[in-house]
Amino acid sequence: AEELEHGRGFVLLRGLPIERYSLEDARTIYWGLGSYIGTGVSQNYKGHVIASVKDMGRDYNDPNARGYVSRHQLAPHCDPTDVVSLLCYRKPLSGGISSIASSMAIYNRILAEHPEYLEALYRGYYYFLRGEGATGKPDEVTHNRIPVFSYFDHRLSCRYNGNMIRTAQTISGEKIPPDVVEILDYFEDLAASPEFRLDMTLELGDMQFLCNHAIIHTRSEFVDGEDEDHKRHLLRLWLNAHGGRRLEPAFADRYNTGPRGGCAITLPPQERQYAA
Repeated sequence: AEELEHGRGFVLLRGLPIERYSLEDARTIYWGLGSYIGTGVSQNYKGHVIASVKDMGRDYNDPNARGYVSRHQLAPHCDPTDVVSLLCYRKPLSGGISSIASSMAIYNRILAEHPEYLEALYRGYYYFLRGEGATGKPDEVTHNRIPVFSYFDHRLSCRYNGNMIRTAQTISGEKIPPDVVEILDYFEDLAASPEFRLDMTLELGDMQFLCNHAIIHTRSEFVDGEDEDHKRHLLRLWLNAHGGRRLEPAFADRYNTGPRGGCAITLPPQERQYAA
């Protein structure tokens, strides 16, 4: 937890003999370990606090599709909680490389090369909520602009998801302004460049923890095999860190569910499950 908040912003833990455990036992172990870092938050409208990251046949080009249930390459982004974590339960036949980049290093490069972008990045953008906001409506966007960079209580924090920003910009049927396209493309080009990017292959039992305020992440496309042992299956936690940094309230309200709130749960209580 100290390394995530005050160190590099990422940790990779190895050595869990995952082949010994059933999926249910793996979830239990993972939840227990994650509870030392923070409190689990709902990741979708179903109320899942442990999500299965695997190919469920969704098209990532669909604005309403969540990237974690597709096999496609994901654009650089960070998730809405203090910490995001993955546990590798099954590996794919090929691909699925995890890539991370420092949003603080990206900020410094923008400051050096395009300081004129920073005003817009501090002002931020509205986010499309894919029907998982407080109202549950399919066209809901955030009440407020969410800054890409927020300086609060002597700490710089980042929140970025270009797909959600772009869709919110076009949900009214208007064309995205050229200046927004230019800024978002530049941010993502930096995050994906070899100069800023660190790639890692998650092996069986590996657990990756990232501080979303300081780290941008993505994933390459992957190919599954025919048998279950070669079908990529990761478990994911969204955690609000115990004693996490103070955040400006508007910056911290990502789903219209209040500061540090997760996805709104719209399923009736009798239909909810804690894990995908």
